[in-house]
Amino acid sequence: MASRAHCRWTCRRCASRQGYPWPRWRFQLAALGQGFGVGGGTWGWQVSAIATWAATNWLNLNAGFNAMHESGALAPSRVIRQIDTTMYGPVVSVSFTF
Repeated sequence: MASRAHCRWTCRRCASRQGYPWPRWRFQLAALGQGFGVGGGTWGWQVSAIATWAATNWLNLNAGFNAMHESGALAPSRVIRQIDTTMYGPVVSVSFTF
């Protein structure tokens, strides 16, 4: 979640993962604050709740909800110089464990 270019120096992340109620299940709650005025004046936040089921030792099936917001002034050389957007919705994915 913290892979944005303007997050290199100031991103903070708090997360909790629990292997409850069974060893093959994991539930993750995550929160992220980004930017804080650095990188052209943008800032944002992201929260998610994801449940993961380990189908095999290496294949995971994930489902949950994610919400993300970003706003601020962008670089003057860009076509869009101001941004204020909130995106949210369900998440379904496949992940791999090495």
